[in-house]
Amino acid sequence: MLFIQDDHYLGPSVDIWALGVLLYFMVTGTMPFKGSTVAALKKSILDGRFELPVHLSDDCMDMIKSILKRKASWRLTLSQVNKKISFTASKQRKKLHYLLPCNYNSSGFIDQRVTMVRGNKMASAE
Repeated sequence: MLFIQDDHYLGPSVDIWALGVLLYFMVTGTMPFKGSTVAALKKSILDGRFELPVHLSDDCMDMIKSILKRKASWRLTLSQVNKKISFTASKQRKKLHYLLPCNYNSSGFIDQRVTMVRGNKMASAE
């Protein structure tokens, strides 16, 4: 079997960029790069021009901006993405801990009951 290797494939940094495109699509429902023609779309991608909706969290916007850098050497590595996700998740758990009357186990996950907000009333779902 013959495998053809593309000398222009930059490995993980390209995969990280693709992850950024996927993340953008998942949180906005649209693609980050726009163009009315293929040439315009290509220019938008190569220039690294995209807009972030204001409704995204600061953490989400920062992650996308850090991943969709034009130059591969400016992008986060997979290890850095993992650290950023862990830090953000930890920060969110701390916020939830103060906002919701839940019992957390030693791993930081909610024990057995999930507290939901319905209107102005707090209800427990088991």
